[in-house]
Amino acid sequence: MQPVAPLPAPQPEQSEPKASLLARLFRGRSGLVLRLAFTVLPFAWLAQRVRLDEVASNVARVGAQNLGLATIAFGLAYVPATLRWKLLMRAYGANETPPFFTLLRHQLVCAYFNVLPSGVAGDFVRAQRVREWLPNAATSFAIVFIERIAGLIGLLLLAALASLASLYGEGIDSGLLVEAFVLTTALALGASFVLFGVPYLVDKRPKLGGLLQRLALLGPLLLRIPKPQSAWGLVKAVGLSLGTQGCALFSLSLLLRPVVDVSQLLACMQVAPLAILLTYIPITPGGVAQREAIYAYLFAFANVAESTSVAVSLSFFFAQMTVAAIGGVVHLGERLATGRA
Repeated sequence: MQPVAPLPAPQPEQSEPKASLLARLFRGRSGLVLRLAFTVLPFAWLAQRVRLDEVASNVARVGAQNLGLATIAFGLAYVPATLRWKLLMRAYGANETPPFFTLLRHQLVCAYFNVLPSGVAGDFVRAQRVREWLPNAATSFAIVFIERIAGLIGLLLLAALASLASLYGEGIDSGLLVEAFVLTTALALGASFVLFGVPYLVDKRPKLGGLLQRLALLGPLLLRIPKPQSAWGLVKAVGLSLGTQGCALFSLSLLLRPVVDVSQLLACMQVAPLAILLTYIPITPGGVAQREAIYAYLFAFANVAESTSVAVSLSFFFAQMTVAAIGGVVHLGERLATGRA
């Protein structure tokens, strides 16, 4: 008679990781209510301040020609953005990169996917498309966020240049600009330190890596940020960001010029970087109403009527969606070409 093998000891059940408070709030009925509130509240705020007939009249004053030129100017921002992406890939270890026009195609498809409510879906798609060109997938995904920080720094530099006019009594009161500039600069410096400084410190101080490893969730993420192989490449990336943000601001100025006077235009361009910053990540689907509310509030400091601000915002949104639609057509062409292959 053979001995009976002992039964295996029961394994303790592994509980699923508990979702964060923010994740739980956005689930179920409470999440539905919050999402609806984020969408409806800007509309309610605007409905009390603007009339649709005045908005339509100001859109007509912008004119088809200015709208077309603004769309072209906004689309041209993808040229320096593509060069920046190519440069950062080199700075983070890519021996070779895809051709410029291939990367430009990926950028346009990214613009199409960024229309989704998160506002960053296209960045993940773009990182996925070039990950085989980089040392690892983590580096590819890190680069797209480093691009965002480089773009933010470029936007802040342009905001600083625009605020210089207030020192000579031109434009709006410098108090608002100084406060906004200090806050956004602190944000940019903090993010820059995390992305650029932490990898160098971990490389120089191995003990710091051990301390970060003990931090739940945040520590392992910080340790996965790659170290750039070229610091000069990061400086040039910020320089190219002046081109991307400059094209966006020039596009906005083309839409403002027909509906405001010269002094108002200068004041609007002083707060425009802050307006773009506050719409960097859309909260409402496509940023609709969020963007219009922000423009109406900030351009009021330049004594621009709210209906005029909303008209400019909608025109700028049209330019963005036109470029995104081109990206959608490019993506459709890729799918059709893949099907034929």
